[in-house]
Amino acid sequence: MSLGIHILGPGFGESVVIECPDGSVGVVDVFADSRGACPVLNFLRSRQVESLAFLAVTHPHADHCTGMDALLKAIPVERFWLFDTFQDIKLGQFLEALYIKDSLDLVEQALELKPGAVFSQLHVLGRYAREAREQGRRQRNKAYDKFKYLRGSTNKFSHGDGLTIQFLTPQDKALSDYRDILEDSAKNYIADASGRLISFNPEWKPPHLKHNLISGSILLEYGKTRILLMGDAEKTLWQEFLGTGGTIPPVQLIKVAHHGSPNGYLSDLYETMCAAGEPIAVITPFDRHRFPLPTQDGIAGLKTHTSEIFCTNRSAAENSSKLTWEQTAKPFDELRQGEGLALEDLDLLRREFHPEWLRYTTLAGLDLSVSPDEALPSDFVALLTRAPSLLGILHPTFRNRHVAGSRPSLADEFRVSFYFDEDGKEDLAKRYLGRGTGKLQAR
Repeated sequence: MSLGIHILGPGFGESVVIECPDGSVGVVDVFADSRGACPVLNFLRSRQVESLAFLAVTHPHADHCTGMDALLKAIPVERFWLFDTFQDIKLGQFLEALYIKDSLDLVEQALELKPGAVFSQLHVLGRYAREAREQGRRQRNKAYDKFKYLRGSTNKFSHGDGLTIQFLTPQDKALSDYRDILEDSAKNYIADASGRLISFNPEWKPPHLKHNLISGSILLEYGKTRILLMGDAEKTLWQEFLGTGGTIPPVQLIKVAHHGSPNGYLSDLYETMCAAGEPIAVITPFDRHRFPLPTQDGIAGLKTHTSEIFCTNRSAAENSSKLTWEQTAKPFDELRQGEGLALEDLDLLRREFHPEWLRYTTLAGLDLSVSPDEALPSDFVALLTRAPSLLGILHPTFRNRHVAGSRPSLADEFRVSFYFDEDGKEDLAKRYLGRGTGKLQAR
Protein backbone atom coordinates (compact mmCIF):
# COMPACT_ATOMS: atom_id res chain seq x y z
CA MET A 1 0.00 0.00 0.00
CA SER A 2 1.12 3.58 -0.65
CA LEU A 3 0.00 7.18 -0.35
CA GLY A 4 -0.24 8.96 -3.69
CA ILE A 5 -0.28 12.73 -4.18
CA HIS A 6 -1.13 14.37 -7.52
CA ILE A 7 -0.72 18.16 -7.69
CA LEU A 8 -2.28 20.02 -10.63
CA GLY A 9 -1.63 23.65 -11.46
CA PRO A 10 -1.57 25.08 -15.01
CA GLY A 11 -1.16 28.65 -13.76
CA PHE A 12 -4.72 29.71 -12.95
CA GLY A 13 -5.64 27.40 -10.07
CA GLU A 14 -4.62 24.34 -8.12
CA SER A 15 -5.99 20.95 -7.07
CA VAL A 16 -4.49 18.11 -5.08
CA VAL A 17 -5.73 14.56 -5.58
CA ILE A 18 -4.97 12.14 -2.76
CA GLU A 19 -4.85 8.38 -3.35
CA CYS A 20 -5.33 6.97 0.13
CA PRO A 21 -3.75 3.67 1.23
CA ASP A 22 -7.20 2.08 1.51
CA GLY A 23 -7.85 2.76 -2.18
CA SER A 24 -10.21 5.69 -1.69
CA VAL A 25 -9.62 9.06 -3.36
CA GLY A 26 -9.98 12.60 -2.06
CA VAL A 27 -9.58 16.05 -3.58
CA VAL A 28 -8.28 19.24 -1.99
CA ASP A 29 -9.43 22.37 -3.88
CA VAL A 30 -10.98 22.59 -7.34
CA PHE A 31 -10.53 25.13 -10.12
CA ALA A 32 -11.89 25.82 -13.58
CA ASP A 33 -11.04 28.16 -16.42
CA SER A 34 -13.24 31.04 -17.58
CA ARG A 35 -15.19 28.63 -19.81
CA GLY A 36 -15.88 26.21 -16.97
CA ALA A 37 -13.42 23.47 -17.96
CA CYS A 38 -12.33 21.61 -14.81
CA PRO A 39 -8.90 19.89 -15.14
CA VAL A 40 -9.18 17.85 -11.94
CA LEU A 41 -12.48 16.39 -13.12
CA ASN A 42 -10.79 15.32 -16.36
CA PHE A 43 -8.00 13.73 -14.35
CA LEU A 44 -10.43 11.80 -12.15
CA ARG A 45 -12.33 10.58 -15.19
CA SER A 46 -9.09 9.40 -16.80
CA ARG A 47 -8.48 7.31 -13.67
CA GLN A 48 -12.05 5.96 -13.69
CA VAL A 49 -12.70 7.44 -10.23
CA GLU A 50 -16.40 6.89 -9.57
CA SER A 51 -16.68 8.48 -6.11
CA LEU A 52 -14.71 10.67 -3.72
CA ALA A 53 -14.19 9.89 -0.06
CA PHE A 54 -13.83 13.61 0.59
CA LEU A 55 -13.67 17.01 -1.05
CA ALA A 56 -11.79 19.75 0.81
CA VAL A 57 -12.03 23.45 0.02
CA THR A 58 -9.32 25.42 1.80
CA HIS A 59 -10.65 28.97 1.24
CA PRO A 60 -13.05 30.90 -1.01
CA HIS A 61 -10.68 32.23 -3.66
CA ALA A 62 -11.74 31.48 -7.22
CA ASP A 63 -8.51 29.63 -8.07
CA HIS A 64 -9.29 27.14 -5.28
CA CYS A 65 -13.07 26.69 -5.42
CA THR A 66 -14.52 27.27 -8.89
CA GLY A 67 -15.42 24.09 -10.72
CA MET A 68 -17.05 22.49 -7.68
CA ASP A 69 -20.45 22.50 -9.35
CA ALA A 70 -19.16 20.49 -12.32
CA LEU A 71 -17.31 18.07 -10.05
CA LEU A 72 -20.27 17.50 -7.75
CA LYS A 73 -22.60 16.87 -10.67
CA ALA A 74 -20.25 14.26 -12.10
CA ILE A 75 -18.88 12.42 -9.05
CA PRO A 76 -20.59 11.72 -5.71
CA VAL A 77 -18.75 12.90 -2.60
CA GLU A 78 -19.04 11.16 0.76
CA ARG A 79 -17.67 13.90 3.03
CA PHE A 80 -16.85 17.59 2.77
CA TRP A 81 -14.00 19.39 4.51
CA LEU A 82 -14.72 23.09 4.23
CA PHE A 83 -12.98 26.27 5.33
CA ASP A 84 -14.36 27.25 8.72
CA THR A 85 -16.09 30.49 7.72
CA PHE A 86 -18.28 28.59 5.26
CA GLN A 87 -20.56 28.30 8.30
CA ASP A 88 -20.84 32.10 8.65
CA ILE A 89 -23.95 33.44 6.95
CA LYS A 90 -22.31 36.86 6.70
CA LEU A 91 -19.74 35.51 4.25
CA GLY A 92 -22.53 34.44 1.91
CA GLN A 93 -24.12 37.85 2.30
CA PHE A 94 -20.85 39.59 1.52
CA LEU A 95 -20.38 37.55 -1.66
CA GLU A 96 -24.00 38.08 -2.64
CA ALA A 97 -23.55 41.83 -2.21
CA LEU A 98 -20.53 41.72 -4.53
CA TYR A 99 -22.64 39.88 -7.08
CA ILE A 100 -25.51 42.38 -6.84
CA LYS A 101 -23.07 45.26 -7.22
CA ASP A 102 -21.62 43.53 -10.29
CA SER A 103 -18.23 43.54 -8.56
CA LEU A 104 -15.31 41.14 -8.70
CA ASP A 105 -12.68 40.39 -6.11
CA LEU A 106 -9.05 40.51 -7.23
CA VAL A 107 -8.77 36.81 -8.09
CA GLU A 108 -12.08 36.69 -9.96
CA GLN A 109 -10.90 39.72 -11.92
CA ALA A 110 -7.52 38.16 -12.67
CA LEU A 111 -9.19 35.01 -13.98
CA GLU A 112 -11.65 37.03 -16.11
CA LEU A 113 -14.63 35.42 -14.42
CA LYS A 114 -18.14 36.78 -14.25
CA PRO A 115 -19.42 38.51 -11.10
CA GLY A 116 -20.75 36.01 -8.60
CA ALA A 117 -18.43 33.19 -9.66
CA VAL A 118 -17.40 32.29 -6.10
CA PHE A 119 -20.85 33.10 -4.69
CA SER A 120 -22.43 30.57 -7.05
CA GLN A 121 -19.96 27.86 -6.01
CA LEU A 122 -20.66 28.39 -2.31
CA HIS A 123 -24.37 28.42 -3.08
CA VAL A 124 -23.97 24.94 -4.59
CA LEU A 125 -22.14 23.74 -1.50
CA GLY A 126 -24.82 25.29 0.70
CA ARG A 127 -27.47 23.29 -1.12
CA TYR A 128 -25.52 20.09 -0.49
CA ALA A 129 -25.21 21.01 3.19
CA ARG A 130 -28.95 21.58 3.53
CA GLU A 131 -29.75 18.30 1.78
CA ALA A 132 -27.33 16.42 4.04
CA ARG A 133 -28.85 17.91 7.18
CA GLU A 134 -32.38 17.11 6.00
CA GLN A 135 -31.32 13.54 5.27
CA GLY A 136 -29.80 13.33 8.74
CA ARG A 137 -33.03 14.50 10.34
CA ARG A 138 -35.04 11.93 8.40
CA GLN A 139 -32.67 9.15 9.39
CA ARG A 140 -32.24 10.52 12.92
CA ASN A 141 -28.49 10.57 12.39
CA LYS A 142 -26.00 13.35 12.89
CA ALA A 143 -25.61 14.45 9.29
CA TYR A 144 -23.10 17.05 10.38
CA ASP A 145 -20.54 14.24 10.37
CA LYS A 146 -20.64 14.65 6.61
CA PHE A 147 -18.96 18.03 7.11
CA LYS A 148 -15.70 18.81 8.87
CA TYR A 149 -14.48 22.36 9.07
CA LEU A 150 -10.87 23.34 8.43
CA ARG A 151 -9.90 24.83 11.76
CA GLY A 152 -6.50 24.49 13.36
CA SER A 153 -5.92 21.84 16.02
CA THR A 154 -9.58 20.85 16.35
CA ASN A 155 -9.72 18.03 13.82
CA LYS A 156 -7.38 15.03 13.74
CA PHE A 157 -8.86 11.76 12.61
CA SER A 158 -8.08 8.46 10.93
CA HIS A 159 -9.02 7.61 7.39
CA GLY A 160 -8.54 3.90 6.87
CA ASP A 161 -5.40 1.73 6.69
CA GLY A 162 -3.18 3.93 8.80
CA LEU A 163 -3.75 7.37 7.24
CA THR A 164 -4.17 10.20 9.76
CA ILE A 165 -5.41 13.63 8.71
CA GLN A 166 -5.03 16.83 10.71
CA PHE A 167 -6.18 20.38 10.00
CA LEU A 168 -3.57 22.94 11.10
CA THR A 169 -4.87 26.38 10.15
CA PRO A 170 -6.62 28.77 10.66
CA GLN A 171 -6.49 29.49 14.39
CA ASP A 172 -8.88 31.54 16.52
CA LYS A 173 -7.39 35.02 16.08
CA ALA A 174 -7.24 34.80 12.30
CA LEU A 175 -10.87 33.70 12.17
CA SER A 176 -11.91 36.45 14.57
CA ASP A 177 -10.17 39.15 12.54
CA TYR A 178 -11.78 37.88 9.34
CA ARG A 179 -15.24 37.80 10.90
CA ASP A 180 -14.78 41.36 12.16
CA ILE A 181 -14.50 42.49 8.54
CA LEU A 182 -17.66 40.57 7.66
CA GLU A 183 -19.49 42.08 10.63
CA ASP A 184 -18.44 45.59 9.65
CA SER A 185 -19.55 45.06 6.05
CA ALA A 186 -22.90 43.64 7.20
CA LYS A 187 -23.80 47.06 8.57
CA ASN A 188 -24.27 48.17 4.97
CA TYR A 189 -27.03 45.76 3.95
CA ILE A 190 -30.33 44.35 5.17
CA ALA A 191 -31.27 40.67 4.93
CA ASP A 192 -34.59 38.85 5.21
CA ALA A 193 -35.35 36.04 7.66
CA SER A 194 -33.63 33.48 5.42
CA GLY A 195 -30.46 35.57 5.25
CA ARG A 196 -30.88 36.70 1.62
CA LEU A 197 -30.17 40.37 0.97
CA ILE A 198 -33.06 42.78 0.54
CA SER A 199 -31.11 46.00 0.12
CA PHE A 200 -27.75 47.55 0.82
CA ASN A 201 -26.08 50.93 1.01
CA PRO A 202 -25.37 52.01 -2.60
CA GLU A 203 -22.37 54.01 -1.37
CA TRP A 204 -20.78 50.94 0.19
CA LYS A 205 -17.37 50.09 -1.22
CA PRO A 206 -16.60 46.41 -0.57
CA PRO A 207 -13.28 45.92 1.24
CA HIS A 208 -10.62 43.58 -0.09
CA LEU A 209 -11.40 40.43 1.88
CA LYS A 210 -8.13 38.49 2.25
CA HIS A 211 -9.36 34.91 2.09
CA ASN A 212 -5.77 33.64 2.36
CA LEU A 213 -5.79 34.75 5.99
CA ILE A 214 -8.29 32.02 6.85
CA SER A 215 -6.95 29.36 4.47
CA GLY A 216 -7.04 25.81 5.74
CA SER A 217 -3.98 23.58 5.62
CA ILE A 218 -3.81 19.80 5.93
CA LEU A 219 -1.19 17.41 7.29
CA LEU A 220 -1.34 13.80 6.03
CA GLU A 221 0.47 11.13 8.05
CA TYR A 222 0.92 7.55 6.88
CA GLY A 223 3.38 5.68 9.07
CA LYS A 224 6.62 7.65 8.76
CA THR A 225 5.37 9.55 5.70
CA ARG A 226 4.12 13.09 6.27
CA ILE A 227 2.81 15.40 3.57
CA LEU A 228 1.87 19.02 4.20
CA LEU A 229 -0.69 20.73 1.98
CA MET A 230 -0.36 24.40 2.91
CA GLY A 231 -3.22 25.81 0.84
CA ASP A 232 -2.72 29.56 0.64
CA ALA A 233 -2.06 29.96 4.37
CA GLU A 234 0.11 33.04 4.80
CA LYS A 235 2.84 33.85 7.31
CA THR A 236 0.54 35.31 9.96
CA LEU A 237 -1.40 32.04 10.10
CA TRP A 238 1.77 30.05 10.65
CA GLN A 239 2.97 32.49 13.28
CA GLU A 240 -0.26 32.01 15.19
CA PHE A 241 0.00 28.24 14.71
CA LEU A 242 3.48 28.15 16.24
CA GLY A 243 2.53 30.69 18.91
CA THR A 244 -0.27 28.46 20.17
CA GLY A 245 2.09 25.49 20.56
CA GLY A 246 1.56 23.93 17.15
CA THR A 247 4.30 21.72 15.75
CA ILE A 248 4.84 19.85 12.50
CA PRO A 249 7.08 16.78 12.52
CA PRO A 250 9.57 16.23 9.66
CA VAL A 251 7.83 15.96 6.29
CA GLN A 252 8.67 14.33 2.96
CA LEU A 253 6.59 16.56 0.68
CA ILE A 254 5.31 20.14 0.90
CA LYS A 255 2.72 21.73 -1.34
CA VAL A 256 4.05 25.26 -0.89
CA ALA A 257 1.73 27.98 0.43
CA HIS A 258 0.29 30.71 -1.77
CA HIS A 259 1.93 29.76 -5.06
CA GLY A 260 5.46 30.51 -3.87
CA SER A 261 4.81 34.00 -2.50
CA PRO A 262 7.16 35.36 0.21
CA ASN A 263 4.14 35.83 2.48
CA GLY A 264 3.67 32.05 2.60
CA TYR A 265 7.15 31.38 3.97
CA LEU A 266 8.15 31.37 7.65
CA SER A 267 11.69 30.27 8.46
CA ASP A 268 10.85 28.99 11.96
CA LEU A 269 8.20 26.70 10.52
CA TYR A 270 10.45 25.31 7.78
CA GLU A 271 13.36 24.77 10.12
CA THR A 272 11.15 22.58 12.29
CA MET A 273 9.41 20.49 9.65
CA CYS A 274 12.54 20.09 7.52
CA ALA A 275 14.95 19.45 10.39
CA ALA A 276 15.34 15.69 9.90
CA GLY A 277 15.62 15.63 6.13
CA GLU A 278 15.29 17.49 2.86
CA PRO A 279 11.73 17.23 1.62
CA ILE A 280 10.37 17.82 -1.87
CA ALA A 281 8.61 21.15 -2.42
CA VAL A 282 5.96 21.74 -5.10
CA ILE A 283 4.83 25.19 -6.24
CA THR A 284 1.67 25.82 -8.26
CA PRO A 285 2.35 29.11 -10.12
CA PHE A 286 -0.34 31.75 -10.55
CA ASP A 287 0.39 33.85 -13.64
CA ARG A 288 -2.90 35.71 -14.17
CA HIS A 289 -2.48 38.35 -11.46
CA ARG A 290 -0.68 41.67 -11.89
CA PHE A 291 1.83 40.27 -9.39
CA PRO A 292 2.50 36.77 -10.81
CA LEU A 293 3.80 34.01 -8.55
CA PRO A 294 6.19 32.46 -7.57
CA THR A 295 8.72 35.19 -6.94
CA GLN A 296 12.46 34.90 -6.53
CA ASP A 297 12.16 36.07 -2.91
CA GLY A 298 9.48 33.49 -2.22
CA ILE A 299 11.71 30.70 -3.50
CA ALA A 300 14.90 31.87 -1.75
CA GLY A 301 13.85 30.54 1.65
CA LEU A 302 12.65 27.23 0.26
CA LYS A 303 16.04 26.49 -1.28
CA THR A 304 17.72 26.30 2.12
CA HIS A 305 15.36 23.60 3.38
CA THR A 306 14.49 21.33 0.45
CA SER A 307 16.19 18.79 -1.79
CA GLU A 308 14.04 19.36 -4.88
CA ILE A 309 11.69 22.16 -5.88
CA PHE A 310 9.16 21.51 -8.63
CA CYS A 311 6.68 23.83 -10.28
CA THR A 312 3.58 22.69 -12.11
CA ASN A 313 3.96 25.30 -14.87
CA ARG A 314 7.55 25.84 -15.98
CA SER A 315 7.05 28.82 -18.29
CA ALA A 316 4.91 30.65 -15.71
CA ALA A 317 7.49 30.06 -12.97
CA GLU A 318 10.32 31.29 -15.19
CA ASN A 319 8.46 34.44 -16.15
CA SER A 320 7.55 35.37 -12.57
CA SER A 321 10.69 34.28 -10.69
CA LYS A 322 13.29 35.13 -13.37
CA LEU A 323 15.00 31.87 -12.40
CA THR A 324 15.96 28.98 -14.65
CA TRP A 325 13.81 25.88 -14.29
CA GLU A 326 14.83 22.61 -15.88
CA GLN A 327 12.48 20.87 -18.25
CA THR A 328 11.30 17.81 -16.35
CA ALA A 329 10.02 15.75 -19.28
CA LYS A 330 11.93 15.29 -22.49
CA PRO A 331 9.80 15.54 -25.64
CA PHE A 332 10.08 11.86 -26.53
CA ASP A 333 9.81 10.47 -23.00
CA GLU A 334 6.03 10.39 -23.17
CA LEU A 335 5.69 9.06 -26.71
CA ARG A 336 4.08 5.64 -26.83
CA GLN A 337 3.33 3.39 -29.73
CA GLY A 338 -0.33 3.83 -30.58
CA GLU A 339 -2.73 6.14 -32.38
CA GLY A 340 -1.46 4.69 -35.64
CA LEU A 341 2.20 5.16 -34.74
CA ALA A 342 4.74 2.54 -35.65
CA LEU A 343 8.32 2.20 -34.47
CA GLU A 344 9.56 3.65 -37.74
CA ASP A 345 7.42 6.73 -37.04
CA LEU A 346 9.24 7.27 -33.76
CA ASP A 347 12.54 6.82 -35.54
CA LEU A 348 11.47 9.49 -38.03
CA LEU A 349 10.71 11.89 -35.21
CA ARG A 350 14.00 11.31 -33.47
CA ARG A 351 15.98 11.58 -36.70
CA GLU A 352 14.41 14.66 -38.27
CA PHE A 353 12.97 16.65 -35.39
CA HIS A 354 14.51 20.12 -35.23
CA PRO A 355 15.34 21.43 -31.72
CA GLU A 356 13.81 24.84 -32.37
CA TRP A 357 10.43 23.24 -32.89
CA LEU A 358 10.34 21.95 -29.33
CA ARG A 359 7.77 23.30 -26.97
CA TYR A 360 10.20 24.68 -24.41
CA THR A 361 12.93 26.21 -26.55
CA THR A 362 13.09 29.96 -27.01
CA LEU A 363 12.08 31.70 -30.21
CA ALA A 364 15.34 33.64 -30.40
CA GLY A 365 16.73 33.48 -33.91
CA LEU A 366 13.81 31.43 -35.20
CA ASP A 367 12.70 32.43 -38.70
CA LEU A 368 8.92 32.62 -38.48
CA SER A 369 8.57 33.85 -42.06
CA VAL A 370 9.00 30.38 -43.54
CA SER A 371 5.98 28.73 -45.05
CA PRO A 372 4.32 25.76 -43.36
CA ASP A 373 5.67 23.37 -45.98
CA GLU A 374 9.21 24.67 -45.50
CA ALA A 375 8.98 24.72 -41.72
CA LEU A 376 7.53 21.26 -41.20
CA PRO A 377 8.37 18.32 -43.50
CA SER A 378 5.34 16.76 -45.13
CA ASP A 379 6.07 13.39 -43.53
CA PHE A 380 6.00 15.02 -40.14
CA VAL A 381 2.75 16.89 -40.86
CA ALA A 382 1.19 13.61 -41.98
CA LEU A 383 2.34 11.96 -38.78
CA LEU A 384 0.83 14.75 -36.65
CA THR A 385 -2.44 14.37 -38.54
CA ARG A 386 -2.59 10.69 -37.58
CA ALA A 387 -1.48 11.32 -33.99
CA PRO A 388 -2.67 14.80 -32.87
CA SER A 389 -1.53 14.21 -29.29
CA LEU A 390 2.04 14.71 -30.57
CA LEU A 391 1.18 18.39 -30.94
CA GLY A 392 2.18 18.69 -27.29
CA ILE A 393 5.86 18.41 -28.16
CA LEU A 394 5.71 21.37 -30.53
CA HIS A 395 6.46 24.93 -29.55
CA PRO A 396 3.09 26.79 -29.34
CA THR A 397 4.02 29.05 -32.25
CA PHE A 398 4.37 26.11 -34.62
CA ARG A 399 1.48 24.21 -33.10
CA ASN A 400 -0.95 27.08 -33.44
CA ARG A 401 0.30 28.32 -36.81
CA HIS A 402 0.76 25.16 -38.79
CA VAL A 403 -1.34 22.35 -37.40
CA ALA A 404 -4.84 22.03 -35.97
CA GLY A 405 -5.55 19.56 -33.20
CA SER A 406 -6.53 19.05 -29.61
CA ARG A 407 -4.43 20.55 -26.85
CA PRO A 408 -2.94 17.99 -24.45
CA SER A 409 -4.83 17.57 -21.21
CA LEU A 410 -4.06 20.30 -18.71
CA ALA A 411 -4.41 17.71 -15.97
CA ASP A 412 -1.42 15.76 -17.29
CA GLU A 413 0.64 18.52 -18.85
CA PHE A 414 0.80 20.56 -15.63
CA ARG A 415 0.79 17.76 -13.04
CA VAL A 416 3.36 16.24 -10.72
CA SER A 417 2.70 12.98 -8.84
CA PHE A 418 4.52 11.20 -6.04
CA TYR A 419 3.94 7.95 -4.12
CA PHE A 420 5.26 7.13 -0.64
CA ASP A 421 5.19 3.95 1.43
CA GLU A 422 4.60 3.89 5.18
CA ASP A 423 8.36 3.98 5.87
CA GLY A 424 8.63 7.45 4.32
CA LYS A 425 10.26 6.21 1.10
CA GLU A 426 9.24 7.53 -2.29
CA ASP A 427 8.56 5.06 -5.09
CA LEU A 428 10.60 6.80 -7.77
CA ALA A 429 9.31 4.44 -10.46
CA LYS A 430 5.85 5.95 -9.99
CA ARG A 431 6.96 9.59 -9.99
CA TYR A 432 5.24 11.53 -12.77
CA LEU A 433 6.35 14.94 -14.04
CA GLY A 434 4.18 16.42 -16.77
CA ARG A 435 5.81 17.98 -19.79
CA GLY A 436 4.72 21.45 -18.74
CA THR A 437 6.33 21.21 -15.31
CA GLY A 438 9.80 22.27 -14.18
CA LYS A 439 12.46 21.63 -11.57
CA LEU A 440 14.75 24.05 -9.77
CA GLN A 441 17.95 22.75 -8.23
CA ALA A 442 17.76 23.56 -4.52
CA ARG A 443 21.53 23.35 -4.02
